[in-house]
Amino acid sequence: MILTILKQTTLFHLDEKDFEVANVYADLYSQMIVQYVNKRNQAIAALKDLAYEFYINNLFRNATKYYNMIQEHYGITAFNDDDLYRFGNIQEKLNHFNEAINYYQRIIRYFPNSSHLKNTYKNISKVFDICGNSNKANTFKNILKFHKIPAKK
Repeated sequence: MILTILKQTTLFHLDEKDFEVANVYADLYSQMIVQYVNKRNQAIAALKDLAYEFYINNLFRNATKYYNMIQEHYGITAFNDDDLYRFGNIQEKLNHFNEAINYYQRIIRYFPNSSHLKNTYKNISKVFDICGNSNKANTFKNILKFHKIPAKK
C-alpha cells in the first residue's frame, strides 16, 4: 500500500515538473523496494520503471542513480538489452564515455540478436569519434558497413 502511494506521488510530481519533490519521493520509494520487496523480479521491475520515468523526463543523473541501485543490489545480469542501451545512452549524455562504451559492448557480447544492435554500433563509433580515437570509430563503422546488422524493429 505505502509503495503504491510513494510511486504515484513520485509520478505525480514528475508530471507536474516538480523534480526536486519527485526525487525525494523516488528515493523513499526505491529504498522501500530494496528493503521490503521479497521477489527479486518485482523489485527489479519497480526500480527499472522508476529509472525510466526519470529518463523520459531527461533527468539522467536521477535515472543513473536507480540503474546503479539495480546493479548494486541485483547485479549486472538484471539488465536486458533495452536497459543496457538506455543506460549506455544516459552515460553518453552525461559525458561518461568509458561507461557508455562498456554498456554498449555488453549488448554486442550478450545480446547478439538485439533490436538495438545497429544503433549500438553507431553509438560506439560516435563515442570513439568524440574521444578522438578515429581508428576504433572506423572499426565500428566498418562493421556496420560490411556486415548485415539488423535494424531496430
